[in-house]
Amino acid sequence: MLTKKLLFLVFVTISNFAYSKNSFSFDSYLKLPNHSTHYNIKKANYQFKKALFNKNIQKNNNKDYRTSLQADQKKSLLLLSIKLDSIKKLHQKKLLQKDVLKNTGYYTNFLKELKNSSIVDDEYIFLENELLKISIANTNKKFTFSIITSIFLVAIIILFIFFILKNKKKKIAKIDLTKQEVTIKKLIINGKTNKEIANELHISLNTVKTHISNIYQKLNISNRKDLILNFKN
Repeated sequence: MLTKKLLFLVFVTISNFAYSKNSFSFDSYLKLPNHSTHYNIKKANYQFKKALFNKNIQKNNNKDYRTSLQADQKKSLLLLSIKLDSIKKLHQKKLLQKDVLKNTGYYTNFLKELKNSSIVDDEYIFLENELLKISIANTNKKFTFSIITSIFLVAIIILFIFFILKNKKKKIAKIDLTKQEVTIKKLIINGKTNKEIANELHISLNTVKTHISNIYQKLNISNRKDLILNFKN
């Protein structure tokens, strides 16, 4: 009887232990998915809040950037207005043209800045007109200079040609002709025929032809026409 009781207690104990162990494992198995789902929800919630935070930071940064950009634009516009007022005063005192002539590049760049700004055209039209006048004046100066240069070059060319022709005539004039040949040359230039020259100088026709042949050779010409054209004057 005692043995049966001991066996029953052992069986109950083992059964309770086994049930307790299986219950623990089962509970752990049930709790694991619940724990994993809860963790994923927390993680997703954290990532969402982080993304929202970063978005707000970026939005604020963009807002600050736009605010800073607007402030810079206002400062730039204010600076342009101050400079424009100073230029207007120069224009009123009739000193602008002189200053623009000295600093044309500065005023040209300043006009570009004004055109790119929100300032209305009527505010700086006087400056644009002044620069236009100076540009036209410079163009006219360059054109006048080009004309003068062209005339000067043409004059040099003409003088050069005249100098060459003059030297050529001097060289021709230096050719030694006898008195008789000089006389015959003048008579030929005056339109006399060989027979008329022979009668006037009381020499034979063959002698006249010989003199004429010598004249042509010395003057490097070939006929009466060349002689008249080159030595008429």
